[in-house]
Amino acid sequence: MKKKIAVVTGASSGIGKSIATMLLAEALRMELADTDIRITCLEPGLVKTGLHRDWEVPSAVLLDISDTLTPEDIAAAVKDIIGKTAHVRIPRYMILPKGHRI
Repeated sequence: MKKKIAVVTGASSGIGKSIATMLLAEALRMELADTDIRITCLEPGLVKTGLHRDWEVPSAVLLDISDTLTPEDIAAAVKDIIGKTAHVRIPRYMILPKGHRI
């Protein structure tokens, strides 16, 4: 990663944060490609948590998603990723609920 610089504005939220996370994961993956360390950028869609419970209009309604992902769905994705044999690499793993438009 010598002399490679990525500048991401707005990296504290929204798309800037997503891009910064993706760039970091990709840089780590490339740097550690010949090691036993596997790097995956898990990209979930809308997950039902208590994070937006105080919103006047729930995020699922705003996004028109009837069945959001659950924390259990994310845990299952993580188990799927780490359950692969040692030589398998999964750089990106996107999981979306039905109807989630990206």
